Parts: sequence; structure tokens; C-alpha cells
Amino acid sequence: MKQLVILFLAISFQSVSGQKYDSTFNGNGFVTGATLYEGLNMIEEPTDVIYESTTGKIVMLNQFNWEGATLHRFNSDGSYDIDFGTDGIQEYYKAEEDEFINVFETEDGYMLTGRTSPEYGVYSPILEEIQADGNVNTAFGIDGINAVYSIDSLIVRASYKGASGRYILIGNDVDWYVGGGIMVFNADGSYDAGFGYQTLNISGELASISFECVLELPDGRILVGGNADIGFDVYQAFTVCYLANGIIDESFGENGFLYPEPEIVHGNSSTQKMTIDADGNIYAAGFITTLPGTDYMVIKFNDSGEIDAGFGSSGYVYLDGEGGLELKKLDVNSANQLYVLGVDHPEADATLRTTIYKLLETGEPDPAFTNGVPGQFLIEVPGTDSDNDIEGRNMIIQADGKLVIIGNTDGLSANDDFWIGRITTNETPVDVINENEMPKNISIFPNPASNYLDITSDVNIESATIFSLDGKQIKSIFDVNDLQRVDVSDLEPGCYVLEVKLSENEISSLSFIKESL
Repeated sequence: MKQLVILFLAISFQSVSGQKYDSTFNGNGFVTGATLYEGLNMIEEPTDVIYESTTGKIVMLNQFNWEGATLHRFNSDGSYDIDFGTDGIQEYYKAEEDEFINVFETEDGYMLTGRTSPEYGVYSPILEEIQADGNVNTAFGIDGINAVYSIDSLIVRASYKGASGRYILIGNDVDWYVGGGIMVFNADGSYDAGFGYQTLNISGELASISFECVLELPDGRILVGGNADIGFDVYQAFTVCYLANGIIDESFGENGFLYPEPEIVHGNSSTQKMTIDADGNIYAAGFITTLPGTDYMVIKFNDSGEIDAGFGSSGYVYLDGEGGLELKKLDVNSANQLYVLGVDHPEADATLRTTIYKLLETGEPDPAFTNGVPGQFLIEVPGTDSDNDIEGRNMIIQADGKLVIIGNTDGLSANDDFWIGRITTNETPVDVINENEMPKNISIFPNPASNYLDITSDVNIESATIFSLDGKQIKSIFDVNDLQRVDVSDLEPGCYVLEVKLSENEISSLSFIKESL
């Protein structure tokens, strides 16, 4: 009997470790479009997503291919927050050439970063302040927008808000020979004229600089990543470090620059995303062309620009992809483990596939994180098939360890529609799966079971779902007549998790053993 108890506890622990689409988020882990703007159905381009740790709300920035944008505010269960905008969605005007880049949480609501194009060939950085209810704060700037028209050539590509509260915007200058550009708004939304508009190129060379990502360090310095076209369409990844006043910090790396130098034979490379962990370690990721194709490349370094040789292979990790790769997000959890969101082409055509990769602190893939290939989680949106594009566009880690991913797909309607999904990861501390703390009003018998499981509960049961320990959904039961006695005779012998949704909108999960008939 003691052996059975030990086995049962081990199974309970493993059930916490599995990852799957989070059924507490809208029932199947997803909310999908289409969303209209002023009554029109256009191609949707979800751009950014944030998690409010104090409220558990999720806010998504969505844009359209012609004009207009929306903010969507979701409750933690995936339902729309009806106190925000109109039934959880608020529309914002933007012209076709305008673009929002990020949404950031503020004390009183949100701040949007982006660019505006008041006339052809002119691009200026902007902030737009949004109140907590979704309305534009018209007291900010001019009708809610602070545009720096004195900067008229910055095509903003990325932005960052760090501990200083400043909004740092980077991108490319309209004139390629000018290179990358960077500017800063103060925490109150005013333009930091002391920092000014700084541009960077390789002096004296037939080359151009492209800025792709930005990160503020705890000491106020700024890292910008991108690539340098050093001639004949050869691209070199780099990271440059600025002091808080906009001057290049020449103590970082080599005269202010870090150029990755992987040991493998390679061609083009680019730094597309960066993040920093709680210990101050910095990670940069992008792509690198190798033989025979292209890989994602992740590197780890310190705030002096020194590569950490203990990470991966001499400081470098390479992740396989197919076709044209685009790295959409790099994030790190509290255990210094990395999540990489990438989009590639699995077929010879242009079909897009989205995969999340997980790396342990050492840089090795986490084999326990999987819904197929160890170390990888392939995103599959309900209602789509393998012929449809599924393009992930951004990702965040919630405080409880769950991942929230946004993107669009052409598999739901005639246009590209948004989707937002949430998955439980293999370190998610899901309290309801802790059987020592779960409600005492629900139980299953027998366990182990061969033909059926009887479920008893003090409250009504709405549905039940069986998962394997690796997070795969095996079967779902919605018929009330089948919920008190669940047929498990068709399951292979092994260990499973029964997830039960109660009428009080609670989720309880119990482990059980399926034994041979």
C-alpha cells in the first residue's frame, strides 16, 4: 500500500509539470477574432500583450492593415472585461502609415508607443496615453498624443520601458546611410531633449545599420541590438551600449559593441530580441545562416559585453527551424529559463508555423517542455489546419508561469484574424492541481481504474477532460449523463490527469492510474 501512495504522489507532481492549452482560459485555451474597426473586417495584426499582475487582466494591442487599432482587455478566464471600452474592446484611430509598437501599463492606465506619418516620407515618434477605462486621456499632449515632429525620419521598430520609467524608442532612419536611430521620452511622457535623437552607422564604410530591439539595464544604460549590412548583402549581428545620456559606452564589449563570433561556419546573422534575468544576465537572440539552412541563435553575456562561455556551446545556442525564420519574442522566467517564440516555414510554400522553444539555465533544451518534439511546443489554433498560416507575434510570461501568446491566422475567415492563447508550462504552479490543497467536495473511485471512474461532487459538474502527463488532451466529456461515471476503458494503461470543471467556475484536477482490463 505504501508503494501505491508513493506512486500516486509522484503522479500528482508530474501532473503539475505537464504543459497544455489552459482550459481555464475560455474553455479551450484560446480566444479568436475577427474584430471589426468602424464596422469593417480587415486583416488583423496583433502587436503586443501585457499581463497586469495586480488584477490578473490581460491587455492585447491589435492593429489593422489599413487604418485603426484596438485594445482588448481580458479577464483571467479569457472573458472580455466589460468595464473596459465597449464590451472589453476600445478602438483608436491611426492612419495607414501610422503604427503602434507597444502597450505599457501605467499608474492610471496605459501608454502606447509608435510612430506617425503626417505626410509622405515623414515619420515621427509618438506616445498616446490611455485611461484605465480605455478612453484616450485628452489632457495628455495634444488630444492624448505627444508627437515629436522635430524628429521627422525615424521609422520606429521597437520600444522599451524599464525601471527608470522612460520610454525608449528605436528604429531605422528613412535614409539608409544614416542608419539606426534612438530617442527617449521621459517617464511623464515629455520628450527628453537632452538625450536627443541619436543615429548610428559605420563611418567610412559602404554599410548600413538596422536597429531591431532595445533593452534598458538596471543602471540606466541602454542596449540596442540589430545587424550591420557590411556589404554584398552580408549581415552581421551586433549589440551596442548607450549611456543614459545617449553617448556610446565604450567600456562595453569592444568600444561599445558586442559582435557575436560563433565557432560554427556561418553567413548572415542578426540580433532581433533581448531580455534580462533577475541576476542581471543578458540574453540576445536572432537568426544565423548555417549549412544547410538557417537557425535561431541565442547568446548570453554580462553587462560588460562579455560572452558567458558556460551557456550552451561556448556561450551560443542554436535552434533548428525551416525556411525563412523570424524570432518574435525572447523571455526569461524566475528560474533563468528561456522561452523563444519563433515563426518559420515548414513547407516549400509560405505556410507559417509558430513554435515555442524552452531552454534550461544551461542553454540545453528542456525535454519535459513539449507537445511533440522535446523542448518545443507547436501552436495549433482551434478551427485551423496544417494548410493555414499560424503566425505568433508576441508572448509574455504571467506571474504564475503560464505563457500567453498572440498572433493571427488565415484559417478562420477570409481575412487574417487575431488569436490569443494561454498554455500551462511545466513549471506553472497551478494550485488546483495540488491534490493536497484541492477542494474536499470532489473525489474519484476506483483508482487505479480499468473500465470507469465514478466522480462524486457536492456541486454540479459541467465538463471533464482527460490529459496525458505530457499535456496532450485525450478526451472531453460534456454530456451530463456521462459525467458521473466516466468511461476510461479505451485508454492505454498508464497515468492520466482528470480535469473537472465545476458549476462554480472552478477547475479541479485529479491524477489517476489506468490499469489493464
